[in-house]
Amino acid sequence: MEDERAAYQMKRVYIEPGWSVHSYYKTMALHPPDGFEFVLGGSPLHRWSSAPAGRHSAGGAVVRKLLASLNHCLDSARGSHLSYRLQHEILERAVPVNLVKSYLERRVPPPPGIDLTVAVNHLVLRQEPWILEAEHVAFCLSYRGEWLESARLRGFLERVLSSPSCRKIVSSSEAAQRNILRYLNCEGFAEKLVVVPFALPVKPFIRARRDNGSVKLLFVGSINLPGRFYDRGGMQVLESFRILRQRYPDIELVVRSEVPAEVRSQFGGLPGLQILDSPIPAAAVEAEYSSADIFLSPGDHTPWSSILEAMSYELPVVATDVFANGELVRNGETGFLVPMANARRREPHKDEVEGLVEKVSTLVQDAPLRQKMGRASRREVEKGAHSIGHRNKKLRDVLVEATAGAPVAGA
Repeated sequence: MEDERAAYQMKRVYIEPGWSVHSYYKTMALHPPDGFEFVLGGSPLHRWSSAPAGRHSAGGAVVRKLLASLNHCLDSARGSHLSYRLQHEILERAVPVNLVKSYLERRVPPPPGIDLTVAVNHLVLRQEPWILEAEHVAFCLSYRGEWLESARLRGFLERVLSSPSCRKIVSSSEAAQRNILRYLNCEGFAEKLVVVPFALPVKPFIRARRDNGSVKLLFVGSINLPGRFYDRGGMQVLESFRILRQRYPDIELVVRSEVPAEVRSQFGGLPGLQILDSPIPAAAVEAEYSSADIFLSPGDHTPWSSILEAMSYELPVVATDVFANGELVRNGETGFLVPMANARRREPHKDEVEGLVEKVSTLVQDAPLRQKMGRASRREVEKGAHSIGHRNKKLRDVLVEATAGAPVAGA
């Protein structure tokens, strides 16, 4: 009984992001499981520049100052085409960047008094208790998946994940866990694998009503990652809207994404289309969600954050049936899933476009069905598998087991 009480005393968990701090982990830090407190780390350069002077091999204060200056410069460039191309098309082709970062951080300790480190999409090579949280096992090496083809690097991953310091390996979806089982020999760490679904808090909102009776579609890509418009299905969305607009003259589409110039020149003149490709206040983003009727997500991966956000605003979701989308969107209940073509190209695939047009048309013509699916979507985020309550119940079990008997950093 005494051991059980000790296990549920307040414990401090350090969330160490791979690179930039995703808004999800800021939200997670505000909604921890009972008995735990989250401490959110910064970007790698921020961590390196703020590490104790003795942790650097030479010129501690000078190195920290240089790193802080470099971090400031990169903060200014982050999100630019040059920064994106430098990291994703040059550096990551040359080296497994995430693994190199983990190696460089092996002498940068967590803050004092930490019971456990949660490493997001990277490895911890320090001698301390930690758990891995990864959307894809390849991210431990690089965001370019081809590094996982190296037998030597796979073997290194397997040894690190089998070590006693690695307490748990958390996947956000069954699909993510299947990738671990697919690419790695999990014999040494199979008992560490666990699925803890992503979750977002629901937001109170008032559904915005439009007097003209039109139906508004919403597509959210990225304004910070140039080049992601295509793999998030932006071309499929615009081509589908071109067809839908001919059928339903009052339909509208808001595209919240960076849109390449050549695409804007091709589709920019479509009536009813609004493109938001620059930063806008959070209240303006919320207004777009609350005034939309249908959310579109026809990408080649799972943008779980934007899908759950849309569901929180009572929106039915029309998404491609890829990766973990089927775990977020229950086909026929909270939205529709559309088969994705085997080969993705910059030109929209005819079959995908036809599937999107068919499912969106069904929702445009059937307002009661839209509302029914929207209510089911919000219930999923409010009380279902992707609710904060459900996530925290599973996460607390993981954290309790991972911190049992763990030494405290800096104690």
